[in-house]
Amino acid sequence: MERLNKSPRLLTGTNTKLLSLCLLLLRCTVGIILFMVGAGKVFGWFGGMGMLATILAFAKEGLAPPLIYLRYVH
Repeated sequence: MERLNKSPRLLTGTNTKLLSLCLLLLRCTVGIILFMVGAGKVFGWFGGMGMLATILAFAKEGLAPPLIYLRYVH
């Protein structure tokens, strides 16, 4: 019975240092992934198409090129 009483503390108690480290690693991982995707679309790095090819691909879908460019600038 004592084992059951420890379960809520185990689930709700946190180690703040471990939590901070995990959040840092998660943010770094997501940041690297988003950087690689964005750099591929804008600069053509990592096997991406580059800015001009991305604008032309979206223009084929019916989006106005100036709006596409503004979306990627900001």
